[in-house]
Amino acid sequence: MFTNYLKIALRNLKKYKGYSFVNISGLAVGVACSVLILLWIQDEFSYDHFHEKAARIYRIASRGVFGSTKISQTFTPAPMPQAMKNEFPEIEHIVRLYGNVNTVVEYGTKVFDESQIMLADSTFFDVFSFTFMKGEPKTALTEPSAVVVTEAIAQKYFGDEDPLGKVISFYFDEKYEMKITGVIENVPRNSHFHFDFLVSLVSARGLYNSTDWNDNTFKTYLVLREGTSAEQLEAKFPEFIIKYVGGGNENFLADGDSWEYFLQPLTRIHLHSHLSREIEPNGNATYVYIFGVVAVFILLIACINFMNLTTARSTNRAKEVGMRKVIGSSRQQLMRQFLGESILISFLAFAVALVIVSIILPWFNHFVGKQLELTRFNNPQMIFSFVGLIVLIGLISGSYPAFVLSAFRPAAVISGELRKGMKNKWLRNLLVIFQFTISIVLIVGTFVIGSQLNFFQNKNLGFNKSQVIVVKNLLPPGNQGVSFKNSLLQHANITAVTMSHTLPGRSFVNEYFKPENRPGITLNVCMCDADFIETMQLEMAQGRFFSAEFTTDALAIVINETAAKLLNWEAPLGKTFRSMGQTFHVIGVVQDLHYESFHAAISPMAFLNLRSPLKWRQNHFSIRVASANMAEMVKFIENTWLSIAPGIPFNYSFLDQDYEGLYRNEQQTGKVFVIFSFLAIFIAALSLLGLTSFTVEQRTKEIGIRKVLGASVPQIILLLSKEFTKCVVIANVIAWPIAYYVMNKWLQKFAYRIEIGWGTFFIAGLLTLMIALITVSWQAFRAALANPVENLRYE
Repeated sequence: MFTNYLKIALRNLKKYKGYSFVNISGLAVGVACSVLILLWIQDEFSYDHFHEKAARIYRIASRGVFGSTKISQTFTPAPMPQAMKNEFPEIEHIVRLYGNVNTVVEYGTKVFDESQIMLADSTFFDVFSFTFMKGEPKTALTEPSAVVVTEAIAQKYFGDEDPLGKVISFYFDEKYEMKITGVIENVPRNSHFHFDFLVSLVSARGLYNSTDWNDNTFKTYLVLREGTSAEQLEAKFPEFIIKYVGGGNENFLADGDSWEYFLQPLTRIHLHSHLSREIEPNGNATYVYIFGVVAVFILLIACINFMNLTTARSTNRAKEVGMRKVIGSSRQQLMRQFLGESILISFLAFAVALVIVSIILPWFNHFVGKQLELTRFNNPQMIFSFVGLIVLIGLISGSYPAFVLSAFRPAAVISGELRKGMKNKWLRNLLVIFQFTISIVLIVGTFVIGSQLNFFQNKNLGFNKSQVIVVKNLLPPGNQGVSFKNSLLQHANITAVTMSHTLPGRSFVNEYFKPENRPGITLNVCMCDADFIETMQLEMAQGRFFSAEFTTDALAIVINETAAKLLNWEAPLGKTFRSMGQTFHVIGVVQDLHYESFHAAISPMAFLNLRSPLKWRQNHFSIRVASANMAEMVKFIENTWLSIAPGIPFNYSFLDQDYEGLYRNEQQTGKVFVIFSFLAIFIAALSLLGLTSFTVEQRTKEIGIRKVLGASVPQIILLLSKEFTKCVVIANVIAWPIAYYVMNKWLQKFAYRIEIGWGTFFIAGLLTLMIALITVSWQAFRAALANPVENLRYE
């Protein structure tokens, strides 16, 4: 019996090749899209779960309100971990992290530019689970000048030699020699932070021993003891803050101001943490949920396509059903036959989908910046889930012919009464409307995301990011930096060069400042030289920027407009700040600049002079060029670098590209929306193609009679197109308010955003209508041109 059913199913697939292609390909594309999205979602949820104590690891973060400014950040002060360990028995282990640091690393004649360098307490491996290949986790970071490296770095520097005990040199404020005390496996890709070198924090005495509670420098992680609650520990933080941050003074904050610490579960950081100064750009749970919904919707569109065509085609099987019932087939046998055929098509579509996924997965990985593999589904739970899904799709799609056709009387079926009574199209039209509603929502989403990204790129940022080449300052301490800068300025097409410790789009240091006659606040700080204003083309609101002509500018500070408003200073020039053991006097107020992303409102910030006693490292040279030939300028800059610092790697980037990296998630989301919107429309168009073909076949005699009576080709096309056109118009009416609501909610997370115009909906609606008309008209045009004599001979 099974063999007989299989033969009939294969014969039907062969007989109706076009219908079979549309049915299988539409479902296969939908399943392939869903599999790709599910792989991506599974990877996003896997971050940091590889640590043995992941469920008990938390990061301490801080947030506060100072006047009208809200601060949420990942930084914590140096003395806090030891104080917490002393105060809270709930804490099993606690560790501080500092970095990532970018510098030159040397071993013998090998010199490399390294940017994945972190410093950590000796308790690092008590908190985090990284597999040691060589060395002892308990003692690897206990001594000064100790460093643990990854397997990749060990191979890069030492090849097949044993790296333990080898000494490598780092250039920070001076040259440091570090002994390798351990080698670990490479940090897994699904970790929210990465490093190549892990230096013992005790090596940096100034950082390690700092007692300044206002110097927020470290990321701090802790492990709670078994059976303790994060909420109970957080409840003790307010008293802790008063005792240590406030020095025992309950009123150390001004009225309306606040400061608090809170705990972030390690496994939620990647998707749910969007604080200032994250170690690396995180993912976004909103996007994961959006794409989860997209995966379900695309699969729904594909299933609806499958169901629609199966239902439509089932009427052509009416006589077969009647004959089978006449010769003795039971209803149960007919039901098994139809359901079996539908499940077979589902399995064929799924097999094709896996082939599609395996072919495009490398490209998809490059596109989304991941290393996804189909082997993630090689577990019984996932296999059973997919098999169950395939069977469910087959059962639902085959349910109409199985339960409805098999119930009719043989006489009604053979006489044609069944065919006449099955012309109710409301269900098929409803499914078409649903398909296009989803497609239109996706298209509107694509347009809105693209418009928001375009808004980022074209809005006045308060500085000019174009035509600026950034060179990492890997030079050892000394006058080589000044020599490099002066040599560059000799070129006619280099208009300005500045040195700074950070740049817009990169992490700023957050420091505590005590303004005169005002409560203390924190400012994001950029330390730079006097040429920063010309290179970045900033605008002054009041006063002036640093100048080499004024020796007193070593202790000057330039604040932004937001900081001046926060302090309610109408005349800020000449006012003073106290911070880091120094007193700074205000010489200017710079117009607000978007040095962070548009997700957050502009925060209070300040510029300090590189000539100050603080001696922060000059991490970047920023070079403004007037030439359009960027390749030529880069070559000149590289040659100048090599003449000043032979043997030290030359590393450059473009400021505008670096800044756009702040919106990596949005850019990837926009690209993915484009792809899956196109695929959703493609599947919906396949459905229209199949249904139009079926409609033309059903109305063959009608079309022939109309042509004999004088109907023109355009009239025939209009006759066959208007029904589906009406469905697409209704889909637009339904989709527009849904798309507006969803995308407006998405835009709310940006402090600066576009307004959604009606033009977006009109273009999306027109696009889908054109696609539908082209799809339907092609089949209608063929039917209208057919010879009416042949049409009237039909059957």
